[in-house]
Amino acid sequence: MANICAYSSAKEVNEKYIKVAEQLGKLIGGKGYNLVYGGGNDGLMGVVAKAVRENGGKVISVVPKIWADHPSLKEFPKDEVIITDNFRSRREKMAQISQGFIILPGALGTLAEATDIIEDSDFISKKPISLINCYGFFNNFLAQDIHAIKEGFALRPINLHGLHISTTLQEAFDFIEQRLK
Repeated sequence: MANICAYSSAKEVNEKYIKVAEQLGKLIGGKGYNLVYGGGNDGLMGVVAKAVRENGGKVISVVPKIWADHPSLKEFPKDEVIITDNFRSRREKMAQISQGFIILPGALGTLAEATDIIEDSDFISKKPISLINCYGFFNNFLAQDIHAIKEGFALRPINLHGLHISTTLQEAFDFIEQRLK
């Protein structure tokens, strides 16, 4: 079955985002997909991973060796743990073994992962990517893209780079699932 990579926060956040992460995990696991993620048991990433496992999915954790002994990696059983040399090689490995990508709310780490895969979608990979702009979380990120175009730094909006922008989890998941078939 296909691997779906989820990018998000490893921090504890508002309950409304936790519900979205939990529902994503239920969809991934319940539909028989595998989760690829870069986290342990913390934050939204831990919520997604737990829900995937509870719903019959396989969980693949990709972590840099600097985090290999982190307690949150030992608290929750994964089906597979892949150790990489550093954060860049972690992002590369996650992209290599995944067939689709879903971006949930997160901070700079999430944005770094997201912008890497969005940029790659133009030149390297044509894998489906969906950003969930739930509760308007990514409005400023998307506004920055428009500003970059107006100021001459970008040629076209990021949604023309193969990125699907959705406001609901179901819309994002349906986009990915349709392209995996």
